[in-house]
Amino acid sequence: MSNAQESIVKDLEARQTEIQESIQNAVRSGGESMKLRHELKSVQQQLQNARNDVATMRAHGRQLAARTSAQIGDELAGDAVDRISGASVQFGEILAAGIPALNFSGSAAVAAAAHNVAAARQRVADAEAIHTDATAEADKLATRKAEIETRRAEIGRQRISGETGEGSAAELYALGEDSRTISELHAAAKVVADGLVQPVHEARIALRGHEKHGSTVEFRLQAEHLASHARALDAALVECLRATQAAGMKAGVGIGALFQTSLDMRTFISTGAIPQPFRR
Repeated sequence: MSNAQESIVKDLEARQTEIQESIQNAVRSGGESMKLRHELKSVQQQLQNARNDVATMRAHGRQLAARTSAQIGDELAGDAVDRISGASVQFGEILAAGIPALNFSGSAAVAAAAHNVAAARQRVADAEAIHTDATAEADKLATRKAEIETRRAEIGRQRISGETGEGSAAELYALGEDSRTISELHAAAKVVADGLVQPVHEARIALRGHEKHGSTVEFRLQAEHLASHARALDAALVECLRATQAAGMKAGVGIGALFQTSLDMRTFISTGAIPQPFRR
């Protein structure tokens, strides 16, 4: 349907150009142009209505795309949960013997953040599409204005060299009227297009904010998830050392001779921070 409407717009634009050329020819030859001008007005009204229909269908298409953003949000949330859970897989394997796997309970927060990102991306796409349409309309009017000015300049040169006919003055006048009308339409369209730059900018800023928040939520939950595993590992280590100490006592060997805390762990106990691994 959208393609059909766009085809109608193109046909009407072609007819508009054809009528405008016929009016110019009639003016140049001194012929009657009133009927053509009435038809031009009718075609221009039809063209405006057709363009409005196309804009409405594009807006509807963007609404349909917005509904799919919920599905995108679900996918983003699923990916984030996988990354959070995957970060502790190796520790989960260590805990598998006798220690139950830990349940991840932060998926709701991740899902909310992911859906906000998906919706924000859709708002950026909508704002960009609206701005693109408005810019295209302004550019089209600018092109038409340039064509008129080129024709006016051409007639001006012909009049100076004496190459024009009796209808040149009338055509020049008609082109001047067209130029003023197009200039006003272009100025208005330019204001509309320029006014849509800020919404695009604001939508992109909002998207970056949602993406940053989503990343923060994900890493915070990842850290909490890993910390849960660390607590379980700590409990398992204490139980293992307790059993080691009991066996050592029976053998007459102290726990200190059997096990030494790593330098990294001693640093953590004394400073509250784990040193980063050395990389060559």
